[in-house]
Amino acid sequence: MPAGDRGDRVKAWFGRRASARAPVAQRPLAVLVVGMHRSGTSVATEILQALGLFIGAPEALIGPSADNRRGHFELSAGVALDNDLLREAGGTWDAPPPMESLEALAGRILPPIEAWFAGRTAWAFKDPRLCLTLPVWMPALAAHDVRIVHLMREPHAVARSVVARNAARELPASRFAKGEMGAADALALWAEYHRRACLYAERFDLPRLVVWYDALLRAPRSEVRRVAAFLGREHARRGAAARCVRPES
Repeated sequence: MPAGDRGDRVKAWFGRRASARAPVAQRPLAVLVVGMHRSGTSVATEILQALGLFIGAPEALIGPSADNRRGHFELSAGVALDNDLLREAGGTWDAPPPMESLEALAGRILPPIEAWFAGRTAWAFKDPRLCLTLPVWMPALAAHDVRIVHLMREPHAVARSVVARNAARELPASRFAKGEMGAADALALWAEYHRRACLYAERFDLPRLVVWYDALLRAPRSEVRRVAAFLGREHARRGAAARCVRPES
C-alpha cells in the first residue's frame, strides 16, 4: 500500500469519532486539549484562548521556554497535579504507569476545578499528560459539557522533536536523563499516548475533534473554522485565532 494511502487511513481512523454535539444548556463548557508532547497542543490552546475560552490568569500559566517561545498555555497547577498523579501511580510522563494504577486514583484525588475555573462558562485546559490522567479528571467534570480537542502530528516528526529536546536539557519529572531518550522510546510514547486518549474518549463518550498539526500549519483558517464549529463558537473572532498559527508554531 502506498505511504500516502496508509497515512490517509490512519487519519480517518483517528478522526472517526470527531463529531460535534449541540451545546448542553446551562452547563459550563470544558475543553480538554490532549495529544502527545511536541504535537501542537500549545498553539491549539492559544487558538482556544483567542476564540474566547478562559485558560487561566497569565500569572498562573507556564511561561515561555526554549521549546515554546510564545508560552505553553498550560495552567501550572494543573500540570503539577498531573505529574503528581503519574508519580502516585508509579510512573512519569515518559514512563506511563499502568492504566489500572491511574484509574484507581479516580475519586480519591479530585482536581480542584472550581478553584481554577469558578464562574467561567467556557474554559480550556491543555496538558499532554491528560492522555494518561483523564480518568482522574472525569469525576470533577460531571457538571460540565466536556469536549476533547485531540492534536495529532506525524509520529516521526514528534519523535525527532522529543529526542532533540531530551538531548538539549534535563526535563523535570522525567525517567530519562539528558541525552538518554532514543527514537524508539519516543515513538512508543506517541503510540501509547494516542491509544489511551482514544480509549478514554470512547469510554466516557466524549465528543472529540481530531486536529492534525500539519493541516493546521497548512490551512489555519479552515482548521480554526472546524474548531469553532465543534465548540459552537462560530461567531467568535476566528481571524484572530487563525493568526495564532505562525511559522514557528
